[in-house]
Formats: sequence, structure tokens, C-alpha cells
Amino acid sequence: MKSYIKNYDLEITTLGAVFIGSGYNTNKKEALFERKQISFIDTKKMFDYLIDKELIRAYQDYILDIKLDLQAFFKNMNIPKEEYEKWITRKIQLADIDEEKGSVEQRGIDMFVRDSRGNVYVPGSSIKGMLRTILVGAYFLKNKDKSNKWGSIVDRELATKKRDSLNKIDSSMKRLMGDIETEVFNRNFYEKTKIENKVNDSFRGLIVSDSENILDKDMCIYQKIDFSISGKETRLPLFRECIRPMTKINFNISIDTKVCPYTINDILEAIELVYKNNKEKFYDSFSCDIKSSDKYLFYLGGGSGFVDKTIIYSLFNKKNAVDYTREWLNKQFHKVKHYKDRIVSPRVIKYTKYQVETYQMGLCKLSKRILS
Repeated sequence: MKSYIKNYDLEITTLGAVFIGSGYNTNKKEALFERKQISFIDTKKMFDYLIDKELIRAYQDYILDIKLDLQAFFKNMNIPKEEYEKWITRKIQLADIDEEKGSVEQRGIDMFVRDSRGNVYVPGSSIKGMLRTILVGAYFLKNKDKSNKWGSIVDRELATKKRDSLNKIDSSMKRLMGDIETEVFNRNFYEKTKIENKVNDSFRGLIVSDSENILDKDMCIYQKIDFSISGKETRLPLFRECIRPMTKINFNISIDTKVCPYTINDILEAIELVYKNNKEKFYDSFSCDIKSSDKYLFYLGGGSGFVDKTIIYSLFNKKNAVDYTREWLNKQFHKVKHYKDRIVSPRVIKYTKYQVETYQMGLCKLSKRILS
């Protein structure tokens, strides 16, 4: 009997630095900030030692002293290096960072998501969310009548909202995106339910596993860099723990063909189509855009920028996409003066540097895994 569940082992290769945040930021009070790396501490082992040596009160005073870092605390308490080195769980390298050491310490580092055992992994929900956005974008690129219809609705909705009613803008745009996704994905599986009900979402038939664990040696701490259309490079005091470029991320997709209408070839075609569209309409406007001969390219995770997190450049032609994005961003971030955007909007792309080389944030390629 032929199975209606199709399973695929897939592999993502990072071409840039990939960040998926845990929501946790670590700083100089919790880790040892050194010149080329950061050492993370097992706090349970540290506290066992502090309790044994009756240093808890001194530790409380240290926490309240904004000037001291963990290294200074160990030195002041005469804790020998051979002792606290036993508490180090991992050491993560610092990439090319132009800020002073203290800046990294003060700002802290946004940490990558990890499981309960402290292992790095890419959540299946992050990959599935990325694929969902890509499939919506491909739907409009292949159905110009639908893009014209929804483009007019979205454009009209934005025009009616004032800059001082951002909550209303956010609410209306979320509602419109919900309506768009209902049209793209929902099918009348259950007659007594409304079509927008989640049980009618055909995309629930696509199941994406969490990735296999990623080794700490494949992680690095990167600084955010904005690269403008004028060629100006701006390094920002924002630091993230990311997966290094050229790291393999292995995971599995299962497609329930009774529910989900997409095949693996449909997904690959959509990835190719959306990347080509966004490259031509947006990324080619930047002189530092990275050229690649790889076929199935996409952007994964946080910090990769506005364009690939939305469907705007798939929904509109280039001129209208620029106009719409300019108006949307100007209402959201008026002080940034997005109203000046004319050639492309937003007018920066997100980069980082590692060993002198420049990498786009989140850029990846997808391929089928060949299992031995």
C-alpha cells in the first residue's frame, strides 16, 4: 500500500551567519569576556563553590556593582584560575568586532536558542515559518491577478492609517496577512467550520523537525553591520551568537499528502522563485550584494532584514514595493527618515564580518540529504 506520508531528509548550508534568538542576553556579570573569545560558566558549580567558601554575600555585592565584571570578581575573591576553569561549559569565539572590548561587555550578547541540555539546534518552527512566507510570496508571483487584488487592498489600508495610530496599523496589517494566508493555504476540510479556522489550514500537513544538534565549534559571536545603498558601512553595538558560515544543518520534512497540497518540488521551486524576485527587485541595488551560483537560496532567522520577512516585494512590482515599504517604515520609524527612500526601501541590508570576509545575515541554501 502506497503511503500518503512523504518524508525528506534535507540539509541547509549556511552561507552567512544565522541567528535564532532564545530571548536571553548574557553580559559581563555572567561570562568571562576575553579578547578573542567568551567563556560561559556553569552557575551551579560556581554557586556550590561560593556557598562552600561563604562568598554569597560578596557575590551579591558584586552583582550590584556595575563596574565589576566576573573576571574581576574572581580576582578580588582570590579564586584561582585552575578552580574557575572547571566551571567553564563552553568557549565561543568572537568574530571581527571593531568596538572596544567594554562595549561588548556592556551591551551583552543575544544568545542562540538551545535545548534543555544546552545544545544548539534550529527549531522546526523557524524553518516552517520561513517556508510559509516563501510559499505565500511564490503564490503571488505566479498569480498576478491575485497580487493585483491584494496589492490594492493592502495599499488602500495603509493609506487610511495615520502615523500616530501605529497600533491600528499593526492590527490591520496582521488582519490582512491573516486573510491573505487563508486564501493561500485554507481548504474546506470540515463543512461545519469557517474557512479561516486553523483546522482548515492545509499547511498543518507539513511537519518540520527540529534540526540535529549543532556543535559549539560551529558557533561564533558576530556584530551587526548595516550596509547602505550609498556604500556606507555602519557597525552597530549589537552582538549575537550565531551559526558560522558553511555549517550544515540537517533536518526532516514530512508531508501529509491528504492535507498538504505542496510537494518537495513545489517548495524548492518557490524558494528559487522568491529569492530570484527579491534579488532583482531589492538586493541587486546594493554594491556589496553577494553573488552566488547556488540555486535554492533563502534567508533564515533573525537579523536578516525586512524584505525576506514579508511578502511586499512579491506582492508588488518594484516601484510599488519601494513606495509601499517606504510609507510603511516611515509610519513605523519616522525619525529614521524613510520618506527619503526612492531607489529601494529599506535602504540598508544586514551584514556581518568573519575573518575579514563579509557575509549577509541569514543567507542559506537548501539541498536534499544523501544518506549513506
